[in-house]
Amino acid sequence: MANRYILDTSAIIRAPELLAHVPASELVIPQAVIDELEHRRDSGKSIYQLVVEAIDNGAELAAPATRSRQDRRLGSGLSGLLRGADLEIARTVLGYVSQHPSLDVHVITTDREIAGALRTSGIPSLSPTQFLALTSTSQPDPALLADAKNVVSKQWRALLIAIASSAITLIATQLSISYADIARQVAYLIQTISIWGTVVLILFLGVSLFWLRQHYRLQYGIVEFGLGFLWAVNVFFPEFDYSKIDYVHLIQIATSLYVMVRGLDNIGKGLEGGRLESAWRRVFAE
Repeated sequence: MANRYILDTSAIIRAPELLAHVPASELVIPQAVIDELEHRRDSGKSIYQLVVEAIDNGAELAAPATRSRQDRRLGSGLSGLLRGADLEIARTVLGYVSQHPSLDVHVITTDREIAGALRTSGIPSLSPTQFLALTSTSQPDPALLADAKNVVSKQWRALLIAIASSAITLIATQLSISYADIARQVAYLIQTISIWGTVVLILFLGVSLFWLRQHYRLQYGIVEFGLGFLWAVNVFFPEFDYSKIDYVHLIQIATSLYVMVRGLDNIGKGLEGGRLESAWRRVFAE
């Protein structure tokens, strides 16, 4: 019985090299995976190009299946647990299996909900690690494997650069808080900049920060979380005395916690399309 491996988005992101480990003719890419990767930024775009390369080499592109029929096979309870691209991928798998009963179909995914929903219909799933172990003796496509390794290297470099640049920013900020008279600097700015100049400056800073968040979300999120943590901790330094905390300090702590939560949200979005996305989702149960 011929094998077919249907790849989920999470598996491709976690281990893009799996695209090269079996003949392209044995791979099936749901249209929902293509759509999801196409709309992701940065590393998601690079992985999208890998998937397109695999399709050009002979991987099959699976069209979306009929919704009502496949939803009945999933059951109302299971289909209700899945949403968006996950539900579309599950429908596509069920439709593909029903159209090709003579094939031995496996789904490669890290998504427990998808694996569990398909398991009830008798469709087995493999994790990327299991799939790579199963195909370890096969001869990989050298060109596609090299491209996949290049994408992974770029992801790790981007992550390390994000951490390093964010750490430098946090250290510089902490040094400025520790050794500069911020109140004096603010007063000087107020005296030397007109009211309209200050308004324009605030607008410019707001737009600039939004641009930074859109283009460097991971770095922005790390800095945001770090600043929130520093602002909260500074309430207790240089004297760690709970008796001196008043409502102003409590507001500062609450605001800092909010900033930290927003920072974590931006970190999660910044990790989308990277190898750490699935780990982040497992930790925070998204």
